[in-house]
Amino acid sequence: MAYTALIDAQLATAFKLAKDLAKDVVLTKKAGSSFDFTTNVPVHSTTQTITTKGVKIDGKKTTNVKASTAITAEMMFKTKEVGDISIFDSVAFGGETWKFGPVVHSSAFITMVQIIKEL
Repeated sequence: MAYTALIDAQLATAFKLAKDLAKDVVLTKKAGSSFDFTTNVPVHSTTQTITTKGVKIDGKKTTNVKASTAITAEMMFKTKEVGDISIFDSVAFGGETWKFGPVVHSSAFITMVQIIKEL
């Protein structure tokens, strides 16, 4: 067995053992838009979603310079299931929608990204 296959198998086991910590989440891809010069009308593409498992890690309330309050946390995904995280705009789980912040860690196996919810 190759190391990549072994790591993938152990990662699947880890997400299975996380049970209720590994939540079903819906990732929403960024909506693209362009401009049709023949009709002089903007053309908006439809948003697409992907359902996968994610593990939310730690949440803390922060106040930025603009005096708005937000909750920041980190979420971990299997890279194989989500691919390039930068094409996604938001993640929804537990009845809440969070925006993506900067990528904390990304490898061939896991992607950890900061998520932000404005209050």
